[in-house]
Amino acid sequence: MKLRKFGQVLLAAAVGIGSSLGITSCVQIHTVGYFYVTGSQYNQIGVYKIYNNTGNLAQVGTPISSGGVNPVDAITAKSGRFLYVLNAGCADPTAYPNAKYKCASGQTPTASNIQLFTIGGDGTLTPELSYTSQGLNSVAISLDSTGNYMYILDQNVPTTNIPSQYAADGDVTIYAIDPNTGRLSIQQNLQQEGNNGYPLYIFPTGVAPVWFKTYSSYLYIIDRNDGALPNPTYLTVYSTTTGGQLQVTQNAEIPTGATNLVYATTGSTYFFLLDAGDPTNSSSPNYNGTIYTYQTGTNGNLTPVLGGTVTQASEGYTIGVNPDVMVASSNVSSSGTYLWVANYGPNTSSSGADAASNVSSYDVSSAGQITPVAGVEGGGINSGSGSGPRCILEDPSNQYLFTADFASNTIVEYVINTENGLLVAPRGTATTTAPGNPTWCVASGNVF
Repeated sequence: MKLRKFGQVLLAAAVGIGSSLGITSCVQIHTVGYFYVTGSQYNQIGVYKIYNNTGNLAQVGTPISSGGVNPVDAITAKSGRFLYVLNAGCADPTAYPNAKYKCASGQTPTASNIQLFTIGGDGTLTPELSYTSQGLNSVAISLDSTGNYMYILDQNVPTTNIPSQYAADGDVTIYAIDPNTGRLSIQQNLQQEGNNGYPLYIFPTGVAPVWFKTYSSYLYIIDRNDGALPNPTYLTVYSTTTGGQLQVTQNAEIPTGATNLVYATTGSTYFFLLDAGDPTNSSSPNYNGTIYTYQTGTNGNLTPVLGGTVTQASEGYTIGVNPDVMVASSNVSSSGTYLWVANYGPNTSSSGADAASNVSSYDVSSAGQITPVAGVEGGGINSGSGSGPRCILEDPSNQYLFTADFASNTIVEYVINTENGLLVAPRGTATTTAPGNPTWCVASGNVF
């Protein structure tokens, strides 16, 4: 009898343990966001679900038209209901030798445009209206801090109605966003007029702008004084005022000491600039990149942060080869945050593919100092990626990191170890097929 009761007790315990294990091992799988990737080969955009438990991607339908030629940038509206794709088109290389996106031989020049999509159930996209930027050769798109206004960065001002002093400049075109429909309304420059007193619908910037970044109530624009390397790269700071208007905060452009600034991003406190070096020097090309870290201050001022374990002669930090883009973690702790840089590689092959493409990982202390960390668990400073990463992005749940890779037509996924910033190989599939020649990626945490 005692043995029988003892056996019943063991059986009950086993059932209890089994039930407990069954409960804890059963993970509910759901979508934490949608991932959108633009591809320039066929002028498309692809849609993917992001799964919560692994970060794996599941493609939704097939890629659709981006609504223009050469999609290079995209953003989602603050509400998460609308997506905007910037199609750069292509410029006549004879007329615009410094244009970032030039037409290939025999290709007809095409104007830039912004395509509006509504985001529906399961992240699907429906094309709506298309808008043309006022300037020429657009390169980037952004929102102000309120999400009510959209900025388009154009490398060249329009050819008509522009005061002569701005003829060599780039510009910013500003639109107001209707929160209900996502539609855009062009905004007039209320501080300046065009020729003969006509309204001006652009905000002139420096020469040959290549990227910009909004941070708090300021807009920072990277530009070159004559559009060519290896001349120094400058930074112009604007305040974003009522109605999305821009007001210059400095009397002159800010020299950075960098040769080839290509990208800017921000953390919770610090502003980061990415210098790609000077690969145009035929006798001694420099593919090594540098990160410049700044403390933000009043009136949009930037103060260089000194110190770190891999310091160059300047205030920067030596990083990977031919860096392209970077992202700072949104998961910020009291000790600091993390920064990841996608390095395209030397790009020595004619196809643009190179096995040296990788991701560099860094710890940013609460004082803004950068320290490299191993790229993957148990690995070296850099983790492998697809070939030619053009975009790097943290998912809306701050668990996963993705790159979109131009040469290999892939999306590569990493799991973020939030305790040390290391990148871990995911469970399941780590690589997903992307639209041909992916150029940009954006994610939305709004799930419908």
